[in-house]
Amino acid sequence: MKKNIVLIGGRGVVGSSIYKYLNLNYKINICSRNDKFDKFLDNAEIIIHTANSSKKFEAIKNPNRDYKESILKTKKIASKFKQKKIIL
Repeated sequence: MKKNIVLIGGRGVVGSSIYKYLNLNYKINICSRNDKFDKFLDNAEIIIHTANSSKKFEAIKNPNRDYKESILKTKKIASKFKQKKIIL
């Protein structure tokens, strides 16, 4: 039986590449921007978090936005899936 992986940010550049690579050997559930994490809690064995901002070059101009998109999002994922294996 294939392991269930939740791929957060699976529609982005990094996430879609990971999906193409892992999809052959694992059951991948893509969690996109508008999805609720609770929907994925029961079936998730491994979480892959690729939902970081692609605009890191703007972090100096807008550090608050970068903090929200990086640190707070990762903290939320870690707290929701705290009993799971998480790959960042």
